[in-house]
Amino acid sequence: MKRTRYFLAGMCVLALGAGLIACGSNNTSSNSNSNSSPQAANGSIAIYGQDAPLASVITFQLTLMSMTASDGVNTTTLISEPQMVDFARLTGLRTLLNLNSAPTGSYTSVTLMLASPVIGYINTTTNPPSVTMEDGTLTTSSVTVLMNPPLVISSGDLNGLRVDFDMRESLQVDLNGQITGTVVPTLDLKQVNPANAEAEIDDLRGGVVSVNAANQSFVMQLANGNQLTVQESATTVTDSGDSLANFTTNTIVAVSGLLDRTTMNLDADEVCVLSQDHFIADGLITNVSTPTASDTDIGMFVREALPSNPAFTPDTIDPFDLPSGANYLIYRLNLPITQLLFNSGNLITGQNITLGGPVNNSALTVKRVVLHRQGVSGPWIPGTTMVQNGNAGSFQITEQGVVGVLLNNAPLTILTSNNTEFDGLSGLSALTGSQGIPLVVAGLLLQDPATGGPVLVAYRVSTPD
Repeated sequence: MKRTRYFLAGMCVLALGAGLIACGSNNTSSNSNSNSSPQAANGSIAIYGQDAPLASVITFQLTLMSMTASDGVNTTTLISEPQMVDFARLTGLRTLLNLNSAPTGSYTSVTLMLASPVIGYINTTTNPPSVTMEDGTLTTSSVTVLMNPPLVISSGDLNGLRVDFDMRESLQVDLNGQITGTVVPTLDLKQVNPANAEAEIDDLRGGVVSVNAANQSFVMQLANGNQLTVQESATTVTDSGDSLANFTTNTIVAVSGLLDRTTMNLDADEVCVLSQDHFIADGLITNVSTPTASDTDIGMFVREALPSNPAFTPDTIDPFDLPSGANYLIYRLNLPITQLLFNSGNLITGQNITLGGPVNNSALTVKRVVLHRQGVSGPWIPGTTMVQNGNAGSFQITEQGVVGVLLNNAPLTILTSNNTEFDGLSGLSALTGSQGIPLVVAGLLLQDPATGGPVLVAYRVSTPD
């Protein structure tokens, strides 16, 4: 019997626990040097987050209590409000952790205060799959990273800092490869140019607060209550019928793009409506039943829901009934053949989706199912590269994260095109030789119509730093 989902209609704020928290310019920074002039010039600092995965780990939540930067004499606060980040969701993806103001200067170290690690790992030997959650133990709550070259914050400009949490190195395992719960926090921090592709925000979600149709912009509100203005343009991709004219305070969106270095607004490459009905659930498909003409039943590991409610518990695998008549969309795939690629008949295990719809008489009716980009990681399999034209072609990897576990550790085929970004590689033809090459790939996980199996359509292929 299907379980009915219950929700309360609450505030239109998305809390995905995936690093999309504390994005706003209303946090203030401080400086420990009492001699510093209060009129000292400030620059804006955007902090981006991403992650490296570990097999079976479906969620790794860590509370970032604070972040400070030091030049050896003065210390300034980059993040002051605690925020929970699910680093397991950030494999291969880039998101915004914080947008703040900080005194100009050249900072030689950054210190992060951490707390409350929670680890969730999946067991696919049960039917359906199950998840075990456990509290972790930090070996240290304070991590100082030396910046070489220094983090430079310039006046009147947007500056970027990437925070890369290496989950594979941080989560300790025993001789049998079992997670012990001990967390040795291992991070890599690097200054990034906010105008470059490496600073692009892949997926930022929130509720619409207000719309300025004349200016082609709207304000979205995030989990901590901070707000961000999203600027559309003639090149911004939107789905048919989802124009600003149809946005209300019940609208929940996902946006991607770059922060504007002058206005600090988000210049949107794409805006996708996840729901017009004041509810979404976000998660990873863990099992799929045989579809019928009317619907498909799935199990989904729920990372978070909006609005939150005790009856809808995050970090659990729950059943959902997805009607065939729902609107199936692919975020960041601007093609008219979406329904052929993604519908109730070709849902597959491992896909990252959101479900949107209204709450009627305390029951959820799914009206939108949106497929999102996700990251996979693992070594390239020698001899699998096929080049058709330029960077268009394919290769295979041994996926070493939770997607690989859900796909029974079978080789995962990656499709590339001449629009695929290659970072750290000259292109598809660079995948050659007799040794595996470590890769992180971000893209859309789809069902191959020829084989019925999974294939990931890549928009970015990179080598780990």
